[in-house]
Amino acid sequence: MFQYYDSFLTYTNNKERFTVYYPTLWERDSDPVGYGFVDNPQVSLQRQGASCALMYGDVDEARIMATGNTSTTKPKLGNEYSFELKEFSEIILPFEKALSDEDRAAGYTNVKLLAVPHFPYASSLYGFLVTSGDRQPLVEACVEEVESILHGRSIDYPSAQLSSDSNGILSLQDRPSSFETYAHIPKKITLLFENSATGREESIAKSALSDLHDISNSFLSGGKLYFQEGKPTNPVIMSVDIFTGERKTIPLPYNGARPIHAFFVRDNILYYLRGEFCNDYLQKCKDMTLESYNLTSGVHEVLASNSTSREIVGFSASGDLVLRLIDGDGGCGWGSYESFSFSTKRLTDLGPYSYCEGDPDSKRDQFKDLVVGSERVNSLIVKDGVLFSPRTKSSYLNGSNIRINTAEYQPEE
Repeated sequence: MFQYYDSFLTYTNNKERFTVYYPTLWERDSDPVGYGFVDNPQVSLQRQGASCALMYGDVDEARIMATGNTSTTKPKLGNEYSFELKEFSEIILPFEKALSDEDRAAGYTNVKLLAVPHFPYASSLYGFLVTSGDRQPLVEACVEEVESILHGRSIDYPSAQLSSDSNGILSLQDRPSSFETYAHIPKKITLLFENSATGREESIAKSALSDLHDISNSFLSGGKLYFQEGKPTNPVIMSVDIFTGERKTIPLPYNGARPIHAFFVRDNILYYLRGEFCNDYLQKCKDMTLESYNLTSGVHEVLASNSTSREIVGFSASGDLVLRLIDGDGGCGWGSYESFSFSTKRLTDLGPYSYCEGDPDSKRDQFKDLVVGSERVNSLIVKDGVLFSPRTKSSYLNGSNIRINTAEYQPEE
């Protein structure tokens, strides 16, 4: 099933705005065929070397359910590297005869038909169906390949804009499907809005993100999404206004010899660490400088030097800025923390720590609640155009983490 990462064909449905990738072993019929359970077929394919047919069209759910001992499940057709297909129903029609040991050894399953009646949305009119007909059950290869085809779907989300009437869920999608990863198809960066009024998904600030394929360290503040873009050895920090779609590159001193490693935004000030590159595993940082940039006035300031951190975590309860370097491997972790005081203008070493799973009274525990007022979320709730953090942090399981200040984006009421 993995042989087609370097050689594959595509089917695109312009009305539903999706594309799927399939192996060249599946041959498209010149005239789509419904094979008994699909009306108005849009496309049909047949698998070489196996009596399997795959089609996309108006799946007759009532006829399938009336034919025998069918079962309906809620499949999660995805993984940690793909969009989750939510609210889908999968219909399975079993083969009438018991399989022999020889049949199972030959790769046959006890399924005659498998259908996802609505795709790519639960509200879509059309869906996919794969069958071997009445005489033999499906082979495992067909089932696996069809699941892979559905996993790897790519949707061209329509462009939309948030307004005072907007209600739904907003998430950042920057992970390609597993197929797109292995086939080296450039991933898309999407601010995905699940519109509760229409039940459809839309792309916010689509044109501003359309030419970006790799971003990191996303941070939402003041209605703007900040992130690092470019090579890790010298990234730039950019912002996209999620309401207007305006994109900017923050005018900081970008220098390949002393790249920016991390940043943090609060009260319209962007804090960042830069120095000789030290972001790889087991690397030590030295002589890093902590600097700030006022996003309103454009005033730049060097706050401290000689830091050994590579990450800005947030603020402590006393208002100090907390920095750290952490690493880990094989169930163990280690690192060190620093803090910068705005009153004394001094950088203080808070000490190192190390631990392994199961260690009692880990030294790491002393830093557990050091940072307050910031967190990472995988989605935000939009109510009448106002953004809130979700009370349940798993509202959108596959959204990438976005850092926020909790005072700015409070939990939904």
